[in-house]
Amino acid sequence: MEFVEFREYVFLTSREVEEELYEFEWTLGKAQICRWVIDILEEWAEYASGMTHKQQDQVLWRIGSNPMFVGWWLEEGSEIERTDQFSLLDAAKCVTLSIPKLYGPGQPMDTAYFMWWDLLISDVSNCEITDRCLEILGDLSWQPDQRVQCAALHGLGHLNHPRRPAVVDEYIRRHPETKSEPWVQQCREGTVM
Repeated sequence: MEFVEFREYVFLTSREVEEELYEFEWTLGKAQICRWVIDILEEWAEYASGMTHKQQDQVLWRIGSNPMFVGWWLEEGSEIERTDQFSLLDAAKCVTLSIPKLYGPGQPMDTAYFMWWDLLISDVSNCEITDRCLEILGDLSWQPDQRVQCAALHGLGHLNHPRRPAVVDEYIRRHPETKSEPWVQQCREGTVM
């Protein structure tokens, strides 16, 4: 079992591949699969560029939820080493940064891009991990593309971190037209859906 074969199954959208992906994990272990997922996410824009938006959406949901649930790898007690958890978060940032490369100007992004950070961090409680998430999402909120900003704000809305309101307040300071938007306030308060 090699990376190329694993990647082919991750990106296979013509059928379900749960059994094959579970077999990779059982055979090679979560740590190896995590490193391969990091490699995929770091090059997400390249891999996704040949896919339809619907296919991209399908693959991101596959990675973020059933069957891979990579967010679980970030939770307290995970068998994934802290350095790999940080690398996973850094690689996940590449997915969000790819939005303007994969979608035309003003073209709405699919739901998996919007929900990406929710899938990864909703249940994360480790302070080191949440600090790193806050830093990444704060950086993403400074990107010029509004879709990237929305994905970052939505992620912030799901991040349990005491400095979340300050990061969203900084976003509002830069974008005062958003101050009265209920959704932005929900992101600030951590009550976003």
